[in-house]
Amino acid sequence: MSLRQLEVFVEIARRGNLTRAAEHLGIGQSGASMALGELERTLGGPLFHRVGRGLVLNERGRNLQEYGEAVLGAADRFTREARGDREPSGILNLACSTTVAVYALPERITAFHRRYPGVDLRLWVGNTTDAAKRVQSGEADLGAVEGTTDTTGLRETPWLRDELVVVTPPKHPLAGAELLDWTDLEGQRWILREAGSGTRSTLEEALLQEGIVLASVMEIGHTETIKGLVAAGMGLGWISERAVARELERGDLGVAKPPFRVFRWFRLLVREDETPGRLTRLALRELFSRPARDREPLGAEGP
Repeated sequence: MSLRQLEVFVEIARRGNLTRAAEHLGIGQSGASMALGELERTLGGPLFHRVGRGLVLNERGRNLQEYGEAVLGAADRFTREARGDREPSGILNLACSTTVAVYALPERITAFHRRYPGVDLRLWVGNTTDAAKRVQSGEADLGAVEGTTDTTGLRETPWLRDELVVVTPPKHPLAGAELLDWTDLEGQRWILREAGSGTRSTLEEALLQEGIVLASVMEIGHTETIKGLVAAGMGLGWISERAVARELERGDLGVAKPPFRVFRWFRLLVREDETPGRLTRLALRELFSRPARDREPLGAEGP
């Protein structure tokens, strides 16, 4: 049974005449007659009464017309979805690291939802390693993480650039200071993100290059908690500048400038062995568009 045979059957049922059905479908009368005959042989019997030059559905045909129309409607929707001819709709699973989800995406997600209300965006938030594993396993269609990942089978694309900054209590002696030597920061207690987070891995790579080992480290799995502890005088933090923009503006936290700067990219992840689907392509184009100032790769010393 073919879609063409179903089209001929449904059009004859609607028009009561084989010739008019063939004209509507843009095929010859003999082709329409052949398609109907093949369908009736496949189904084991006639679907119409032959009345003069017309065709009238018999009981069997009347019972099947609704199903034939439903199949053709589903096939049309399938084709339009595959071609991208209809308004985007469906489920899009997105896995994000914490910093990206909390500080880079809320306004973007709101704007995306207003423009594409038919897309059910489902967001999972965790650290970079876990987000990458969700994309790798197929649980997520798309990932947005901080820094790089060792997870295999993924294609990474730089998205937004970010700087990690040293944050201090607002009245700390180092707040606002431009430090010329790492010894100025020796002996400090550090409050950092947990191992496996993009922030921590980026920082460790930078410190390794500088030959620096932090002596006293408290690990916290949430950036907001780190900010709260730093503001309360528990120690110094090293986190995304995007995460502390409001606190710096209000004067709730300070920033110390170390003798070197730490930059990174927020990156987008998709599976290497799959072509992104329509909703994933839409998100890459609309949700994860980036301003011009963030499109040039970072040099060794940053911008």
